[in-house]
Parts: sequence; C-alpha cells; structure tokens
Amino acid sequence: MKEILLSFNLATYAQAGIGITTPANQLDANVWVETSLHPNPVKEYLFIDSKLEISKAELYDILGKKVLSNFVLRNKLNVSELNSGVYILKLFYATNGISIKRIIIE
Repeated sequence: MKEILLSFNLATYAQAGIGITTPANQLDANVWVETSLHPNPVKEYLFIDSKLEISKAELYDILGKKVLSNFVLRNKLNVSELNSGVYILKLFYATNGISIKRIIIE
C-alpha cells in the first residue's frame, strides 16, 4: 500500500480504496505505523492489530460525516449499531500518529 501524508478529502480517498498513514512519531518521519484490520467486511467487532498503542478511533460515513468516536479497548471496536456500508476509520495512536483505513460494515 502506498503511504501518503494527510491533506485530503476523506470521501475521495475512500472511494479510491487508498489507505493513508502519517508518521507515528512526528519527530522521526521515517517511522511508519503498520496496522491491519479484521474481519473486513465486519458485522459486529472490528479487531485492530498494530505495533503501537491506539488511543482513539473515529468512523466516518462515505460522505465524511463522523458517525462514531470511541476510545479503543482491547484493540477492538464495536460497529454492530451502524448501518451497512463503506466507512472511513481514522485511528489515533498514543504517539500522535494517525492511520486512515477503509472498512465495510455488513
């Protein structure tokens, strides 16, 4: 996956299927976060695998409206209350970095 610095419209990049990651540590631009999500598509719980601690997650619908903002506990996020569709997940790391991923909720 190609890494791109942030400065964009969420909906445009989501439709293109592009994942975006910023440096995990703003002092060292050579440090990048590797994060994987499963299952995707998801029905109930989205599990997040990352080498860095995730402090918060925000979920946006395809139009860019924030539909969920939660602290991440035990590296999982409950999405069972959301409608089916394509969403953008923005993960905030304790090191001030962020990752943006596209997920599908069934």
